[in-house]
Amino acid sequence: MAKEKLGRFKSDEARLEFLEMYDRMVEKWPVSSEELDVATGFGTTHVRQSGPGTGSPILLVHPNIGTSLAWWRLVGPLAADHEVFAVDTIGALGRSFQTVPIRGAADYATWLGDVITGLGIAPPHVVGYSEGGYVAMCSALGSVSITSLVAIEPGGAIAKVSARFLGAMVAAGIKAQFSDDALRRFAERISPGVEFADGEMETVLFGGKNFRQGLPFPKRFTDEELQNINVPTLLFMGAKTELYDPVAAADRATRLMPDVETVIVPDAQHGLPFQFPELTTTTILDFVAQIDGRPRG
Repeated sequence: MAKEKLGRFKSDEARLEFLEMYDRMVEKWPVSSEELDVATGFGTTHVRQSGPGTGSPILLVHPNIGTSLAWWRLVGPLAADHEVFAVDTIGALGRSFQTVPIRGAADYATWLGDVITGLGIAPPHVVGYSEGGYVAMCSALGSVSITSLVAIEPGGAIAKVSARFLGAMVAAGIKAQFSDDALRRFAERISPGVEFADGEMETVLFGGKNFRQGLPFPKRFTDEELQNINVPTLLFMGAKTELYDPVAAADRATRLMPDVETVIVPDAQHGLPFQFPELTTTTILDFVAQIDGRPRG
């Protein structure tokens, strides 16, 4: 039997160098924050807590390429009136430490449930981007209570990832082992017009070369799984995304999910939240306010 993968750095030296880069990126975080380490059944999960805690909690799940610090452009407005928890996904690049493998959607749901329980917070609004959108959607399949779900360009959850996008991502990953420009070009392709902060791409590049992820590839949800997502959901996508056909994804979600709103943003690529951070935060906060204003059954 093949040994199951856990997220690990290639060496202790590489891990220490990454942590120094990570800490430098923390300086980009625009609001005060507290770092927490939450025990789960899959290892210790690192969480960055921001905001006054007066509004309903928001939990953020980052994309595959990056860490919880990828939310630095958006966290300010989100944390103005809400307590925000940004997690480093277990098994992915970041400060979390994986001890048990994640095998699929059910494990993701259990892991996020453990995080929410460990934080001791009210049922949060779970917001995920790209592969983090897929992970966020998995949380709605578990037994843990969440208030709503915001899936931004959720990778593989509703529609199969296009061969074009997958091929470009794989090629960039392979070429990045030899040239930093390959991953930069891919990032610019999916996030046109975005200016990356000093150290932002360097941290991702270092992780790509020195960290082995311990996560399964997202598997498209079945019709039955989508029908079982009963929490209010916002599906937020770019009209020009290469990830999949956004109209087809929106149609499938609308047909199957009991309580879903879909928004397709003109001119946005897969990098939607980085291209349009103000629009993204406004859309999230409007949706959260709408859900919080509903009568509780």
